Amino acid sequence: LFIVLIIVASFSPLVDWGQKHKIPRLLSTIVIFIFLFGIIFLLGYLIVPPLVNQVIDLANNIPKYASQHNFSFESVKNYTIQTNLIDTIKSNVGNISKNLSSASSTIFAALAAAFGGIASFIIALALTFYLLLTKNEITEGILSYIPKRRKELVKRVGGEILLKLGAWARGQFLLCLTIGLVIGVA
Repeated sequence: LFIVLIIVASFSPLVDWGQKHKIPRLLSTIVIFIFLFGIIFLLGYLIVPPLVNQVIDLANNIPKYASQHNFSFESVKNYTIQTNLIDTIKSNVGNISKNLSSASSTIFAALAAAFGGIASFIIALALTFYLLLTKNEITEGILSYIPKRRKELVKRVGGEILLKLGAWARGQFLLCLTIGLVIGVA
């Protein structure tokens, strides 16, 4: 929830700016989300193809790398005899059946964590969208619980906190972008 609040604080000034210039909050929020998804897809487009090419190159060049390091089957045979590797492998194969039940629970836990992460991401996006759209109504709802003599103070301090938090998050994003560009160019 805190991450959602940071994201909302980051993009709220853009939505507020749009609202001041007669752009509906819904349209501003949709444009921001389209921009965010565009950046995510652009990063994926820029990162995934070179990564796949490097893995393919590595797989194709393993024999070349092995020959460069005087790798031969004779050296593997000598190593297995010296380290008693065959007996170790046999004992480990025997342990596999014992460990299958724990492996299946580990796989289940990993799948549950992956789906939980995906669900959390979708929920965070939905909450961010909702909070950006209904910022004014939520603010008024929270202020309705504050005594009248403190409402203006709480509204001012809360606004300053969100403003500073949003500026910090935008600064962090800009810093990440700058470091990424410097590393990418170098």
